[in-house]
Amino acid sequence: MNTILLPLLIAVPLGAAFLIPLVARKKAVVADILGNLATLAALVIAGILFQARGVYAVGAWKPPFGISWVLDGYSNLMLVVVSLISFSATIFSVRYMERFTAKYKY
Repeated sequence: MNTILLPLLIAVPLGAAFLIPLVARKKAVVADILGNLATLAALVIAGILFQARGVYAVGAWKPPFGISWVLDGYSNLMLVVVSLISFSATIFSVRYMERFTAKYKY
């Protein structure tokens, strides 16, 4: 089952958010590339998961003690929509961040 990809929807943007301030102070274009690649990766993962159905138990703890992520038709649609909007926002933000703030704050 493809539900094993669900944690990547959290880990990829979180990892990029950690890396961007570290490397973007030296080269500003790196922030654009990492931000856009992270949201593109989330969009691709959401696209792969679009037809998947299932339950992912975070930390392998079953309910009621653990957290369960459920993939169904509505949550898959929301994953794709949110990922598409975030990818569009990061593409738009390239010019915005250049004009109004520092790239390392991306």
